[in-house]
Amino acid sequence: MALIKEITLRDFRNFEEKTFAFDSSDVVFTGRNGVGKSNILEAIGFLSTLRSFRRSPVRDMVTIGKDSFELSAAIESRGRIQRIGVREHLSGSRELFIGRMPCRKISDFLFEYRCVCFSPADFAIGSGSAGVRRRFLDQLISSNDRNYLALLSQYVRALSQRNRAAKMKNEPAMRAFEVVMAENAPAVIAARRETVLMLEEQIRSLLGGKYEFSIRYKPDFDGDTEAFLRRFNSMRRRELMRGCTLTGVQLDDIELYLNGKSLRTFGSTGQIRMVTLLMRLAEYTLLRRTPAPVMVLADDVTGELDAANRELFFRIISTADMRFHTYAVLPSDEALNNAQFIKL
Repeated sequence: MALIKEITLRDFRNFEEKTFAFDSSDVVFTGRNGVGKSNILEAIGFLSTLRSFRRSPVRDMVTIGKDSFELSAAIESRGRIQRIGVREHLSGSRELFIGRMPCRKISDFLFEYRCVCFSPADFAIGSGSAGVRRRFLDQLISSNDRNYLALLSQYVRALSQRNRAAKMKNEPAMRAFEVVMAENAPAVIAARRETVLMLEEQIRSLLGGKYEFSIRYKPDFDGDTEAFLRRFNSMRRRELMRGCTLTGVQLDDIELYLNGKSLRTFGSTGQIRMVTLLMRLAEYTLLRRTPAPVMVLADDVTGELDAANRELFFRIISTADMRFHTYAVLPSDEALNNAQFIKL
């Protein structure tokens, strides 16, 4: 039974106004490339996190010639149908709705359901920059822990303001924002370190002993609040010259190792694809521990998987509350036999 009964997109990407109704827990969008299949998944994910899984800014999601987009969905929640909605404006303003009432607090809106998105871009988790892996980790923790989301948001706002102060050579303002950053950084590091251990355990379980796997969390700096204050103080002269912050949790990374070697440096294309798939499956497994529904968004990801990993993928996600798939060419997987097919 579908938990998301329908979703409406207005002035979102290539959809001026379109409603999709769902009557199955498996939904498959088909059609040629460029018709908007991935855009629908992006909309479903946006209503959960108020972020694009493509990391797209609002201006890229608004239909050309419009000044805002609106997304809404009818969701079965706590035994009744509830409508949620968001309107994003190019001006930067945002309106949230739960039922017919405006929602003032983002924390009250977020995560009516949780989403795990599998996409070809996931390859960058294993092969790309530290920022990609850091965003993956932060999104996972935030989905499980609203307190972490608040701590990280406070840190990021203070970091942005400190960077602005550094560009203006305003040392007293830099010192003021350092206090907020130093207070939040230790808790961010602790949460990241704990989650890395859980991810490592889940991925080793999924590998079943076929490979030796480990994850190393690499903080840019570690310590308590006082240690961070000393660190910021020692770096401030250089940062005033450079006009930006050169230390902090915004520079942390996680290194993935397969059979004792760095995956990013020594892994083959096949190995990187396998590990990044397992990273997402481990994310899904950890989110299943939360009480909120979990949706899987699978954006044409199974085509390059071997038979064993395809079987693993469908077996793990079979427990999701809903699964949304996109395909340019339909596969012959028995796992999709009972799905609702929507052709664009």
